Amino acid sequence: MLESAFHRPKRNGINLRRHLRTNSDNRFLPILMPISKHFEERCNVVKTAEVSAWIAKPFKPTQLVRIVPMILG
Repeated sequence: MLESAFHRPKRNGINLRRHLRTNSDNRFLPILMPISKHFEERCNVVKTAEVSAWIAKPFKPTQLVRIVPMILG
């Protein structure tokens, strides 16, 4: 299911998140969304996307290592 979601044309992170959430098994799946720096200014879109967290690209590995445990609880 997840693989086919990535191969559809015009699929972005928000649409992928919506696709994942349509399956009840994925309802509480933690989602970390990488976003571009210019998109970070419009974070209201990401906040309403029901993602666990987002990280602005480019990011350092240390930032990723710090945020993953936070979203996994």
